[in-house]
Formats: sequence, C-alpha cells, structure tokens
Amino acid sequence: MNAKAIRLLLTLCLISMNFNHALARREIISLDKDWKFHFGHSYNIKKDFYFGDSTRLQLAKLEPDPYGTHSIEGTILKFDDQDWQKVNIPHDWSVALPYDADQVPEMGSRYGYKPVDRAYPETSIGWYRKRFEVSEGDEGKIITLAFDGVFKDSTVWVNGFHIGRHWSGHTGFEYDISDYLRYGETNIIAVRVDASLHEGWFYEGAGIIKEVKLIKTDPLHIEFVGPYITTTQEDGKAVVEVKTKVLNEHFDARSAGLTLEIIDQGGKVIATDSSAVREIQARAEHNFAQTLRVENPALWSVEAPNRYTLLAQVQSGGKTVDYYRTRFGIRSLKFDPDRGFFLNGERVQIKGVCIHQNFAGVGAAIPRAMHYYRLKLLKEMGVNAIRSHYPFSKSMLEAADSMGVMVMDETRAAGSTGEALGQLEWMVTNHRNHPSIILWSMANEEGGTQRDIIGRRYMKKMVDLTHRLDPGRMVTAGVNAWGAKVDFGFSQELDVMGFNYSLGFIDEYHKNHPQQPIVGTELSNVLVARGVYVPSDSDGGPGLDFELKDGVGGYYTPEGVLLQPATREGRLFPANTIERNATAYEAWQFYADRKYLAGGFLWTGFDYNGETWPISFPNNSSQFGAMDMAGFPKDIYYYYQSWWTDKPVLHIAQHWNWHGQEGKDIDVL
Repeated sequence: MNAKAIRLLLTLCLISMNFNHALARREIISLDKDWKFHFGHSYNIKKDFYFGDSTRLQLAKLEPDPYGTHSIEGTILKFDDQDWQKVNIPHDWSVALPYDADQVPEMGSRYGYKPVDRAYPETSIGWYRKRFEVSEGDEGKIITLAFDGVFKDSTVWVNGFHIGRHWSGHTGFEYDISDYLRYGETNIIAVRVDASLHEGWFYEGAGIIKEVKLIKTDPLHIEFVGPYITTTQEDGKAVVEVKTKVLNEHFDARSAGLTLEIIDQGGKVIATDSSAVREIQARAEHNFAQTLRVENPALWSVEAPNRYTLLAQVQSGGKTVDYYRTRFGIRSLKFDPDRGFFLNGERVQIKGVCIHQNFAGVGAAIPRAMHYYRLKLLKEMGVNAIRSHYPFSKSMLEAADSMGVMVMDETRAAGSTGEALGQLEWMVTNHRNHPSIILWSMANEEGGTQRDIIGRRYMKKMVDLTHRLDPGRMVTAGVNAWGAKVDFGFSQELDVMGFNYSLGFIDEYHKNHPQQPIVGTELSNVLVARGVYVPSDSDGGPGLDFELKDGVGGYYTPEGVLLQPATREGRLFPANTIERNATAYEAWQFYADRKYLAGGFLWTGFDYNGETWPISFPNNSSQFGAMDMAGFPKDIYYYYQSWWTDKPVLHIAQHWNWHGQEGKDIDVL
C-alpha cells in the first residue's frame, strides 16, 4: 500500500472514529427490565408505605428521605424490597387479579370484573422501584426519564426527590432528572400509580403499561420529540421540509449548526443540507427550518411501506454534540367528498377495525413483538387501517409504519381545558412523523356535547390546535346519531365527518353537506363467541343473542345453560335493543356501495377485556371481535376476508352435531 493510500485510510478511520464518538453523545437506554412491584393502599398509610404521612415531607422541601425506614420515596439503598415482585415493563397488574362477581353490574361489565377502582383500596394502588447506574462521565449531560404511558395518575421520585406527577394513563411524559442523580453510584426510581379512577368506559389496565427509557444528551441538543418532517411531491421529486428545535441548556451562549441527511432503506445517503451557524443564548432555543429533495422517491403505501431515515446532527465548536434519527415516509393523503380517500393519488377504501390495547394474558401491557403479531393477524383478514379510543403506543405506531397499516390516531380527553389540549398536543407532536397516521380524531361519542354549542366551541379549539401543530392532515371525530340530527355541534368544525353506526342519517347528511368528506369511524360487527351458535328470535340478525323467555333475558349456550341476565344502567338489555342500527352485513354493504364514503372501522378487530354486555358474569370480555382475545378467528372473520382480500375464501362452520337442535337451521355468524 502506497503512502497516499495509507493517508487516505487513516483519514477515513479518524472520520469514522470521530463520527461514532459524536453519535455516542446521545444515548437511549431501555429501562424495561428488572423492576420491583408491590401493592399499596388507597387510604391506609402504613400499607401504602407511609405515603402521605405528614411527618415525611414527600412533595415539598425536596430532600432524600432522612429516615430511610418506612417511606417508599426515601430511596435509601437499605430499603427492604426483597419481598417485592420482580416484573418487566410493560406491566399490567390488574390482569392477574381474581375476578369479582359481586361488583356493581354496570361497573363490572365495563371493566371486566377486575377489582380495580375506589371500592378496592388494596388492589388499586401500585408501587414500582427500579435501580440503575449512571457513570461519573455522564455528569454535565441532560438526562431525561421518559414514560410512554402509565395507567394512571402517576407520581415519580428519583433518589427520594419528588420529580413530577402525571394524570392521564394514555399519554406519555418525560422528566429532566439530571440534577437529582448520584453519578458513579446506584440510583433508584420510585413510581406510585393510582388506578382507582378510569378515563374510559372500557378495561384500561393498571400500572406502567408502556415502555420506559433513559435518554442522555449534551446540554446543546435537539428537543425530546425530534424534528418535524413534512413531505410534498412535485415533478417526480419529493420536497422534504424539516423543522427542528435545538435547545441550549448551557449557562452561556453557544453557536450551533444543523446538518441533515436523508438515508434510504439500503443505507445510502441520498440528500443533505447544512444550516447556517446560529448563536443560541444561554437557556434558550432556536428553530431551524430546512428543505431537502429526494429524486424518484419510494412512496409509503399499504402494499409497500417504504421509509427513509432522517439523521439530524447538531454541530458546535467544530464537532457534533448531538444527533437524532427519525424514520419517516413519503406519501400524499386526500379525503374527497365525492370519491372517498386517496393515498398517493389512488383511491383506497379504508378497510379498518377498532382495537384496544388489550390482549389475552397481558391485558393492557402489550410487549413490542405482540404489536407486530396482532397487525399480522389483522392484515391476513384484509385489514388496512386501525383505530382506538386513545393514542396508540409508539411501538404500535412503529409496527404500523413498517407493516403498511394506516392509523386513525385519537385523543382520549375531548375539550378545551389545559389538560385536554395538553393531551392533544402531546399526541400530535409525538406521533406526527409516522406515515401510517392518515387522520387525527378529536373525540368519540361525547354525549350531548357532540351536538350542541358547547361541543362546537371546544371542538373549534381542538381542530385549530391540531391544524397549527400538523397542517398536513385532516381532523375527524366519532359522532353517533341515535335518533338525533347531527347538523350542529362537532360536525360544523370537522374536516372529515365521522359517523359511528347511524346508517339512516348518512345519505341525507351527505346531500346536505356535499363539500365535507365522510368516514365510518365505527361500524357494526356481530356479537358472537367463537364456536358458539345461538338461534335468534330477534330481528337483529344472526349473532350472540339475548333470548327473552317469560320476560326474563338470558344467554343460552348450545348445552342449554342459561347465563344470568345482563343489565345496562339497571335495565334488562335484550338483543333487539342493542345500540346498533344495522347488522355487520348491512353495514359493510352500505359502505361498499357508496363511492363517496372513504371506508370505515368495524367494532372490533379483537375481543377485549371488559364491556361484557349483553352478557354479565361469568363472561369477562367483549364479544364484538372478528377474532377472540387470543387472536383466533371467528366465523365473521372469513366474511370480511372474502370482502377485503383477493384470495378465495372457503370456511366450514365448526358444529355438526348439536343435541336438541336436530333438523333446525342454525345461524353461524
């Protein structure tokens, strides 16, 4: 090798070493393993590790626990937690609790008869502890503790110092814990979780149900949510607009420049841009706006979920001090009032399902790999879109991005209060780079306010905030008519009208609002248990029916066993009064026949804990799914598969011999 080649090799090695050293300045560490868990108590201070004891100042006069004997937030290492349960995150403690048949029927039905609410003080509070190390070399960095979701009302301490409190169980949060760490020593996180109150009307779990991370950065760094990326297409090129907020948390001014690279799926850098150097004052920030272009972009779609990586690097003083990698996709979205939904200029019918973050055995604490498994099952059925009643977890959105599943992302708290708008802002700013998200949803069936002046007022503010945070997507909400007109309230502010059921109103609404696109935010499915066939005397179509005999409602199994009557708000709830106005067959045929409809989301893809009506205990889960809680298909699954895929579908029902039903026709869906 000649001298020139040696010099070139050494130069490349130095560049590589410097680059790798630079990227090492941002470190993301999973804290999902090796937590300790123990139940607390809603009102017994001793059983709640003396939380709230007035002799132990836990939320004021910040100091490590001077006693080191009782208080859980006193994280002295000699605290005895040997008898605490070892758990990994995500963790849902309620899924392992015994069922309680004596719950108030309405509450038990909604939440799956699990003993988690104010009536169960011993199983509604949970404590978590986690030990972790931080090196001496990390002192001076910004160290952030990030939770993607804790259900719910969490209080966090680090080394005995109260760090913060977060109310909602469906949004994430993060804390800068840099000042409270013991560098070069063991540190302890303590989290108290109060799941006594629910946010929804369905099973939501209890505990640290989503991932936890520790993030280390230079004081001159990109903000937690990362760059905001938008794309447009023109003349065979993609224009990529990138907005990046850089924070200077030093106590003196620093110069900073931002270099961007777009990397394709093969690892090749295909576009770059470097900003001008800016001086950022001490404890201040600067917003960088840059534009890059991609020739002949590989578009993100349901069939080909192509993605790119944006690498943003902060330079200061001749070196890279921070970096941020963001995956994104290039695609176009359009909702048309006459022709439905278009992805990349082609009409795509939304063949969607609603799903809860809920699965057999794990409850609301779904591991990362299980998100991919669930989406795989749905895609085999022909599903191309999903929706829930709260923001999806970040790991679920990553799975949807990579597998080509479209998402309607919905906030849980509707309103214009600081709490409601804060939850909405968190969802949009944390999720807006995901190409799978095609529509933001502001609410679901918000009682009377969805059709009155109060609802219109707060919806106007929610839509305005969403448009300012993410101008490139439209906004909808799930509105149910149930015998009332929907021309006033939410509908006046939404970009896309969302109908839950209500088939009898949709054509008239479209005629009166010809400029507003429409999507079926929730469609009828059947009520049926997998492999159970029940003859129907109602006019509600085939399914799991509520047979009336002598004025008493009951569910009769194939063996003739009568399960106890279900109640809803203290009333008998027979099948012919179930809150739906069409069978599954009628609902999808309705949407398939109307080109102006963008498609819809059936309720639901999977069964889930809670919402057991019309069947009460010992049933502990819904029966709405096309698949059961473990992901095994019901007969209705194959009906949708025949509609939603091009594959030939032949499915044979399971029952051949049913004692006592010889010679009778049996509905199998």
